[in-house]
Amino acid sequence: MKNVKKILLMEFVAIIVIAALVILIFELNIVWPGDLAGQTRTDFFVECAMVLLTIIMIPLALRLFKFKKIHNALLQKKEVALKKWGFIRILMLGLPMIANIVCYYLFVNPGYSYLALILFLSMMFVFPTLEKCYAETEPVAEPVKADEQDVACQEEASSVKESVEQSEVE
Repeated sequence: MKNVKKILLMEFVAIIVIAALVILIFELNIVWPGDLAGQTRTDFFVECAMVLLTIIMIPLALRLFKFKKIHNALLQKKEVALKKWGFIRILMLGLPMIANIVCYYLFVNPGYSYLALILFLSMMFVFPTLEKCYAETEPVAEPVKADEQDVACQEEASSVKESVEQSEVE
């Protein structure tokens, strides 16, 4: 499991480093920013696509391991499945983040930078730690059913009611 964590951590760091290099390349004017700044129609369509991509990818990546097929694979083939699906999950957030950074510099539209920042913050929720690797490959505990909770609450309420009645009698 430690090997899988290292691989996922390297991918995570690589995405961040690539994003930082893209920013550095544009900030040092190696590639001129604003090449597409005047093309408002293109900017509009690309921004709509990037907003939709961001809105779809964040919840999909965060809930990826809850899908039945993926969850079963994580339970059966722990390390192999975690390496595959963890890699995909990090890419689902990292690639749109890099694309938003590139679009920000090409169109000089701050909306893309906000999307990239949101994706970067979302990546913190999938940061690969050893504890998460073990937790994501273990079966989920069964939730307590509503009937069992109701019985427990009713028993607790009746015991509180009895103690209040006894204190009133005294």
